[in-house]
Amino acid sequence: MSKIKSFLLFLVLFTSPGIMAQDTVSKRMFPEGEPILRVFTNFHAGLSGDDTRSAFELDRAYLGYRMALSGNFEAKVLLDVGSPDDLSEFSRIRRYAYFKNAGLSYNKSWLTIDFGLIDMQHFKLQEQFWGHRYIEKSFADRYKFGPSADLGMDFILNFSSRLKIDFTVSNGEGYTNLQRDDILKLGLGVQSELLKGLFIRLYSDMMTHQVPESAGAAFLGRRVQLDAQ
Repeated sequence: MSKIKSFLLFLVLFTSPGIMAQDTVSKRMFPEGEPILRVFTNFHAGLSGDDTRSAFELDRAYLGYRMALSGNFEAKVLLDVGSPDDLSEFSRIRRYAYFKNAGLSYNKSWLTIDFGLIDMQHFKLQEQFWGHRYIEKSFADRYKFGPSADLGMDFILNFSSRLKIDFTVSNGEGYTNLQRDDILKLGLGVQSELLKGLFIRLYSDMMTHQVPESAGAAFLGRRVQLDAQ
């Protein structure tokens, strides 16, 4: 019995360093990350006399992965899988995949720098304000005042918990039209929490085209937290 106990003790002491070393090596070779899966589906029913159809719909899905690299760097890849925007009713059964995000981020306490195919800051506050997606797209997105993602670079300065300024340089055509030319869009936004839960954002951009194009936006919203009884 004593020999068996000695053998088991030797086996534990011999294998434990190897297990710890293997765990350390695996963490070093495979940085921490998290998968991204988001599906947008709905059920709708027509209430008017002309359209009383009802059906389930699958509009789009986001599939990707976010990985924390060494230091303050982070990489993100996100696929947008949805239906093409054409006039055919049968096109909705097809699915096309685009890169929605494919970029690198640097995050510090007061500074964030994003580079690559990244989210634009134009109407990001509006989309995230309620904590859930709008039933309809935001006004700027619906009427093509700016894309939700694009190739470019942005600088986000967090001066305090209530004041943020962002500056963006991008292609200006969106993530479904990634062209290479000498036309760039410059955007500047200021976001502030005036009072607790009261947010304001001002944004303006300019596109260096033969005929310069510019757009501006303002948003004011109030978050109210209801105490659950």
